[in-house]
Amino acid sequence: MFIEISDIPNPAKVDRKVYIFITIILFFCCFFTVRVPVPPGRPWIPLSRPNKNIPSCPVTVMCYNVLCEKYATTQMYGYCPSWALSWDYRKKVILGEIRHYTADIITLQEVETDQFYNFFLPELKKDGYDGVFSPKSRAKTMSENDRKRVDGCAIFFRAIKFTLIKEHLIEFNQLAMANSSGSDDMLNRVMPRDNIGLAALLKTNETAWENCKLTTSGVVFIYIL
Repeated sequence: MFIEISDIPNPAKVDRKVYIFITIILFFCCFFTVRVPVPPGRPWIPLSRPNKNIPSCPVTVMCYNVLCEKYATTQMYGYCPSWALSWDYRKKVILGEIRHYTADIITLQEVETDQFYNFFLPELKKDGYDGVFSPKSRAKTMSENDRKRVDGCAIFFRAIKFTLIKEHLIEFNQLAMANSSGSDDMLNRVMPRDNIGLAALLKTNETAWENCKLTTSGVVFIYIL
């Protein structure tokens, strides 16, 4: 159990009896622990089972919304203590979660530009990943310093298993303008936002295949909103 020291009232501003009562309550809270159940593990969802008698290329994919720092406010998440919303705390937990599952392909949303280049990419490169990233459309109109706080989508993949062939950015407001055909409802819904999608075309390397003596390759198409 965590207690915000800043929440203890100033004795000069409250009745002495009330202050003593609050102090006693806080004292007992420090010595009684609240048992909170451990969150259940995240089970993998198998889409198919590899056949051990033929060449196969099993691939695990992890999708995660990291909730970028500017969205993690006490106004939005008033039930969450401020220390748990701090990016310095959360980024370590998120990275630990990613490393725990060791997925072949990792797709992340709400990744700030600065956090991609200065945290996620260098950290995951240590684990053998490479990655691509694109910020939301508004980054094009901002200064270099302001662009660092714009969030976007990131795709990471194990470099030993895959080779990047091509990446493609999808800007939904641009697609809406090109395909609205006079539909005001579509434009009104999409234009105020600058949401994007990021796609990556990956080629499987020979090391990605199992039960295969010959050189084999294939392609994997990953798309993230």
